[in-house]
Amino acid sequence: MTVRTIRWPEERDVILDHVRLAYGPDEYEQVAAWYGTLPNFDPADCFVIDGDRPGEIAGHANLIPRLFQIGESPLPTAEISLLSVLEPYQGRGYEEMLLEALHRRMSEREFALGMSFGDPLLFEALLYEYAVGLYLTNFESEISLEQALRAGYWSSGHSYERGMGDRLGARNREVIVRRYYSSDLPAVQALYGEACARGHYCLARDEELWAWQIEHLLRTGRNEPDDFLVAETDGRLVAYTLPYILAGSSLRVIEDADMVAAPWRYLLITPLIFFLVFLVTAASLFITRRIWKDGFHSPYAAIGFIWTALNLALLSSQGWQNLWVIPAVFLMGSGLAGSIILLQRHISWLGFLEDGFSRMIIYAHMLDASSTYLGVDWFFYQEKHVLPTYLIDLAGTAAVMFPLKLAVLLPVLYMIDRSLQEPSLRNLTRLTLITLGLAPAVRNTLRLALGV
Repeated sequence: MTVRTIRWPEERDVILDHVRLAYGPDEYEQVAAWYGTLPNFDPADCFVIDGDRPGEIAGHANLIPRLFQIGESPLPTAEISLLSVLEPYQGRGYEEMLLEALHRRMSEREFALGMSFGDPLLFEALLYEYAVGLYLTNFESEISLEQALRAGYWSSGHSYERGMGDRLGARNREVIVRRYYSSDLPAVQALYGEACARGHYCLARDEELWAWQIEHLLRTGRNEPDDFLVAETDGRLVAYTLPYILAGSSLRVIEDADMVAAPWRYLLITPLIFFLVFLVTAASLFITRRIWKDGFHSPYAAIGFIWTALNLALLSSQGWQNLWVIPAVFLMGSGLAGSIILLQRHISWLGFLEDGFSRMIIYAHMLDASSTYLGVDWFFYQEKHVLPTYLIDLAGTAAVMFPLKLAVLLPVLYMIDRSLQEPSLRNLTRLTLITLGLAPAVRNTLRLALGV
């Protein structure tokens, strides 16, 4: 009886039938889903021994190329997989014959190590020794998927999450838990590589294998897309850009108050003011990143706050006419946004409002609607946009802006949560929506407070 390589794909069904007889129906279904589909699959790495009956495979074994990480060094390693001999043929030395063929193949491919997952007693008899527990081969956290998605953030009160946060250098930093998207793969792969180098995990994976493994789990129904989570801190950039929205809005009010003469006032009128604010924001971001590197967020936001403070100081010189408007808009917008967020707990399809940025968007637009309501109904200002003007005239009150905002925002936020996969695009879209609400809210409120 001799050992030979498989004939692929002609013998696929025969090999899987052997797996079913050797391992049972449950294991058969799992193996059938991945056998021959791995990115580095090579039929020359698969060996069989023919049985006594035509078309029967008595024994089977194959190699799966791996990378075993020791410190910073990933070593090319061959995993011995699906080493099996049917019961009628056991005791004939088939296991040893298959292993000898595998070892020759490992030498040909210049693998540094050989490894297998399985019964230590079987492999110790074949001169293998126990090396590491299976748990060290997986990159899985103990965070409950359901709890993490519901919370939307990394809880420093949970001992495991606090320890993981310390290990990732994210202690005392806001960490957002969200679904994994394909564009996250390079960052996840780099994080996993760092963990391997520290000895937390031992099997390294290249990008192709990562992509295959995730696609395989989804294709076979073992996981749903929402089962894969990442914890990130990069979304902070959106929050730290908010001071520049305040600065741009207050700068526009300076022009409204006729505090700047021509030709400089033209820079403060649409659309030139958009370019001006963008250039200052981009320059601040560039400079702070060059000076403070990864710690740029606070200095970047500080410049925006200083700019806003200077604008407000200049506006204060005009004298406040209706200062009560500022707390009124704040209280009205906060109450409405808070009520919507509380309502989300009882309406399942509003689950996307668990996201902090989605809540911020709702809050910004409730402030805008509140300022519009006060301006039109109380101070008799005129709404400039066509559709809102038509609906206000139709309803007889600017309070119609509240349901109008929600009718537009809630479906949009739902689609962003479900459809936008690219994190940077999601953050840019969120920042745009926040700006569309917060900028007019600040401008309207300051104009009402100043009486201009």
